[in-house]
Amino acid sequence: PTQSPSDWRSHRSLLLSNGLTLLLTHDPSTPKSSCALTVPVGASSDPFPGLAHFTEHMCFLGSDLYPVENTYKKLVSSGAGSSNASTSMSKTCYKFTVDDKSLPSILPVFSRFFASPTFTSSGTGREVQAVSSEDSKNRTSDSRRRLQVLKSLCRPGCTFKNFSTGNASTIVEGQGGVERAREFLRAFHVRHYRAEGMKCVLHGPRPLDEMEELAVGLFEQVPNDRPTPSDVSSSVWSSIDAASSLALSRHMKSSLETPRSTYLVYKPLRAMKKLYMLFPLPPQKHKKDLASTRLLSFLVGHEGKGSCFARLQDSGLATSLSSGTRVEDDNETLFQVEVGLTPSGEGRWLDVLKVVFGYFKVLRGAGKEDLARLWDENVRINEIGFEQMTPGGGYAYAAAMSQRLVDYDTEEVLRAGD
Repeated sequence: PTQSPSDWRSHRSLLLSNGLTLLLTHDPSTPKSSCALTVPVGASSDPFPGLAHFTEHMCFLGSDLYPVENTYKKLVSSGAGSSNASTSMSKTCYKFTVDDKSLPSILPVFSRFFASPTFTSSGTGREVQAVSSEDSKNRTSDSRRRLQVLKSLCRPGCTFKNFSTGNASTIVEGQGGVERAREFLRAFHVRHYRAEGMKCVLHGPRPLDEMEELAVGLFEQVPNDRPTPSDVSSSVWSSIDAASSLALSRHMKSSLETPRSTYLVYKPLRAMKKLYMLFPLPPQKHKKDLASTRLLSFLVGHEGKGSCFARLQDSGLATSLSSGTRVEDDNETLFQVEVGLTPSGEGRWLDVLKVVFGYFKVLRGAGKEDLARLWDENVRINEIGFEQMTPGGGYAYAAAMSQRLVDYDTEEVLRAGD
């Protein structure tokens, strides 16, 4: 991979025989080893709310070679480490970090999540309660509540509208019980947890040759084509395939089907004064680092003299302003401007809108030469940032790179977004 001149680490990318992409990073400055693996599937492929997220939870609870449920957690704990996983609309990322000496014992356990998890009946019945608890916690989070409000604006049938967390009602009770839920788990894993789409990153102090020897044999055991479970009904397979086809569609109309403008007042659980402006745009994801939203975010988020924020701050209306992509997928992009309001700004929110839209009007009137100059300036700033970057911690790095590899090839992944 192309790396920064200030990056003291060494890197090696490998495409394994089963199609799994493996990125190795040797970092002599760390005593920890970290690993992350991203599967390119998420809640947009759910046949019912929460299945992708529940699959993520269940993969931790034992596999064919390591059937004891708490084996992985004990190894992470004894290695003075931590672990986590997350499910978005299109990706599921698993990660851990431990003292380097613990890596040879934990990596085989981790790799079996993706090769052959057990999905036991007892584990299914208990773990769905953990998912329900997570859902209950999310309902007290203002950011998650705003997300559900946004989802409620989507047209029926679009994948972004999916309730991604799930709970016992949607996962078990709504499907007819634990055994039916297990059928869906196994079918979802067989269909989507295929080696050829997986991206794995291993970061640590070991030499690259030693890391390669340790990891390749384990992750090459993750299959692409698995035997179809004979006790999974045809109706389950039909539901899985129908949801997958919908998620893969590249010709769906925009998820947001609202009047020309929609104004919503949301009462937060915690004290805050915020104004959010959301703008549906044509898809930008395929443009990657050439996406126009990069320049738009650079300009709208600028805080210098003459900027949108400077005007709002001088008027006593705002304490902060940020902008960027809120939703980005194959069908659309949703650009967001977030303004932290003063007490005066809260009462004069229409004046805040006028300033922001007035700034957009100025941008629309900018000439091509001005925009080209600003684009080049933005590119150069990002290049300087890349050239002078300081590598961060391995745990966050491994997770970020494994997810980025889904959208970028190994040659450009280290500098993607810069």
